[in-house]
Amino acid sequence: MTRGVEAWIAWRGQREVFDGLWKYYREHRNGNGVMNWRQSVCGGQTGGNGASDADLDSALGLVLADSRWGGYTDDAKNLIGAIGTNETQQCDNGQTILKPGGAFVAKVFQGGTEADLLATLKRHFDSVHHVKPPASRAASVELYLVAKGFRGTAA
Repeated sequence: MTRGVEAWIAWRGQREVFDGLWKYYREHRNGNGVMNWRQSVCGGQTGGNGASDADLDSALGLVLADSRWGGYTDDAKNLIGAIGTNETQQCDNGQTILKPGGAFVAKVFQGGTEADLLATLKRHFDSVHHVKPPASRAASVELYLVAKGFRGTAA
C-alpha cells in the first residue's frame, strides 16, 4: 500500500481490493510496525526502513476504511502510533518533526507564497521537486511539493 492508493480504494468502496493491499502491508512490516519502503519483486526486502509519506497514506486509508466499513480502528491506531514513535522526533521546544531521512509531501496552490516554502524545504531536505500530476487540469494552479531526505534539526 503506497502513495494514497489504499485511501483512494477505501474512498471508492472497493473493500476486497483494500483488504488485499492491507494484507500485503501487514506481511511486509518491519520491527517498527511500518512497511519497509522497498520490496523485491522476487520476495524479501531490499530496504529496511519505512517511508513516512507512504505510511501516512496507509494510515489515512485505514481511517477511511474504518469509517466506511468498520473493523480497522485498532489497525489504524497501531499504525499511527508506530509512525509517531519511529518516524518522528520531539524537539527541545516541544515541536514534533520528521526523523532524519524522512519525506514530506504537500499540495500547494501557485500564487507567489509557495516560493518561501520551496526555499525552506530546499534548506532542510536532500531533494525537493514540484510536481503537477497528469490528472490535474492544465488551468489548475495546484501542484505538489515532494521533499525527500530530511537532514534533521541541524540543517
